[in-house]
Amino acid sequence: PFYNLPVQPVYPGSVRYTQEVRQWPVPSKEDAEKLVVWWANFYGVNTEIALCIANAESGFNAAARNKLSSAAGVFQFIRSTFQSTSSRMDVPYSYEEYVLNAEVNIQMAMWLMKTDGVTHWVVWTKCV
Repeated sequence: PFYNLPVQPVYPGSVRYTQEVRQWPVPSKEDAEKLVVWWANFYGVNTEIALCIANAESGFNAAARNKLSSAAGVFQFIRSTFQSTSSRMDVPYSYEEYVLNAEVNIQMAMWLMKTDGVTHWVVWTKCV
């Protein structure tokens, strides 16, 4: 399946500290794992650590959203980290449009792990 095709936007009620975000097709856990492995290999990131962090953050659920923060997606990006990473990567991905896009979320996480390491994710100590 190709997960970068948007579905009709569905905007659930806003959650504390978050704005409405575009909904995207949600890959199966197995497909999300494959995306993590693919992008980890692409960026030269340790796949075991990347898979461990994704599992701890969202259970590979691309639609996961934290009710108390703006954390969302497979790697639970908060708005500010998503926006700054997008800017640093020089890609036109806004939080509201792309944080729940599994492939974008995973690609950006792998780029961030390659560039800055794994310390953006609190759970990293359980994965190394």
